Amino acid sequence: MLPLLAGVAGTFLSSFNLFFFQKNLQILESWTKLWEHPSTWPALWLSLRTAVTATLLSLLGSGLILSVWQSNFRRHWLGRGLILPLALPHATAAIILVVLLAPSGWLWRLFATSNSLPSAFPFPHDTAGWALVFGLVTKELPFLLLIQINVCRQLPELERVQTAQLLGQPPWLGWWLTVFPSVYHQIRLPLWAVLAFSFGVIDMALILGPTAPPTFSVLILQWATDPMLEQQALAAAGSMLQGIILLILLICWLAVEQVVRVLPQLSIRMWSFRKFNSCFNQIAWSIIFSGLILLCGGMICLLLWSFARRWPFPAGLPTEWTLLTWKQNSAELIPLFETTASLGVAAAAIGLLVVMIWLYLQQQPNSDSGLAQEWWVYLPLILPQLTFLFGIQILAIFLRLEGTALLVLWMHLVYVLPYTLLLLAEPWRSNQLRFRRIGQLLGQSACRILWSVQLPLLRPLLLMTLAVGFSVSLAQYLPTTLAGAGRWSTLTTEAVSLASGQDRRLLSLLGIWQSFLPALALSVAWLLRGPSLQKNS
Repeated sequence: MLPLLAGVAGTFLSSFNLFFFQKNLQILESWTKLWEHPSTWPALWLSLRTAVTATLLSLLGSGLILSVWQSNFRRHWLGRGLILPLALPHATAAIILVVLLAPSGWLWRLFATSNSLPSAFPFPHDTAGWALVFGLVTKELPFLLLIQINVCRQLPELERVQTAQLLGQPPWLGWWLTVFPSVYHQIRLPLWAVLAFSFGVIDMALILGPTAPPTFSVLILQWATDPMLEQQALAAAGSMLQGIILLILLICWLAVEQVVRVLPQLSIRMWSFRKFNSCFNQIAWSIIFSGLILLCGGMICLLLWSFARRWPFPAGLPTEWTLLTWKQNSAELIPLFETTASLGVAAAAIGLLVVMIWLYLQQQPNSDSGLAQEWWVYLPLILPQLTFLFGIQILAIFLRLEGTALLVLWMHLVYVLPYTLLLLAEPWRSNQLRFRRIGQLLGQSACRILWSVQLPLLRPLLLMTLAVGFSVSLAQYLPTTLAGAGRWSTLTTEAVSLASGQDRRLLSLLGIWQSFLPALALSVAWLLRGPSLQKNS
């Protein structure tokens, strides 16, 4: 918590030029320049519009699927199928969308005639930001959907829907009226994390977002990477403004919640929804099939581009094949692979160990439940990255820690730790409580109960948590960029830097490796889970 607060304090002091000891710099000069900069307010409005739109579409889309698919069998396989899309880094998802939906993308090639030219479809970098919104929805909708599936398992969902049916409501509308309010109350924190991430996203905005003006986060990053001290102070002021705007946005979100509560009752009196049953079912199936097509088609397209020597438009497949892309870049990719894997394994292992110690100490008789003490762990997911990462970078320069392995690893751990605690806390506290009490009644020590009972029962979840933590570390672009000071490069940082170029072969190769690492981690976790222990847990 202390480095996090120090980062916010460093950003705040830098915004008033208190870290830049030059006589010609005034205290409020950076804020005045920020207010008068021609790109500030268009970029800020673009970020607000895309963030709110993507969050609302993700929430409504995930809720629509659950309201139509109330079968436990469907949800079981849907939950398993969502693991791989969630493990893909945001940069990889953006690359997949580019190679598929760009004017010369694979989907356009499949439906083009022999004399066709690339279409004028504004994807990516459209000025309205719809490409960025679509990219964010493809990543955030599965995240919210998986969380809502887990929440629904803890609620009397079937009884509530049946009660609504007895009152004359269709099943899907009964779900929205009786189940969704309880679900929404429990997913408010993850939803705020989605909103904050969408508002401050960097990697996806660089690949899919507009360029003139860019999103506010990309604009701040451009100022932060400028060597002039005046631009550094301007970036710090922009980071503070971004945090303030996000706080106002969350307050407005809470206010809108109070207004929306009365809308379902009004809509029921005005409209009859029975005629829309088949329509919503088709929309839910369309969302699922679209996601499946994008995932499978994107991975196939990445493989095709990595082996393509010549692929003119509008050919549906490469006209010439080669292995040169793999051979020529293997020597450069091996260090990136090793760095990415090492950081991911270290951050995931340390995060899991810290969370296990935290939860174990809370089981002691004189300890508190800890639920009210853990809100600060999730702050990195709610705060915009630049609000505190920029300050940490400045402090690291003064402390001579910039570019060190310790700082880069800590930056990754800041984001791995919340997800680890989110996955592990509830099963550890609830499902393992009775086993611990039985062991105590048998006269066993707490350490023996932990080693012989609790950890074996939790082994599938622990392995899955390690895999998810590894995937979260793999996806970190801005923390690695700011903390590494150009000395640390990962697959994600290289993929984002190459996304603006024209070499789709190398970009596809990086996307394949980015997809391979989380898939490998999830596969290892699945194979090592143990069939009998998985069944018991």
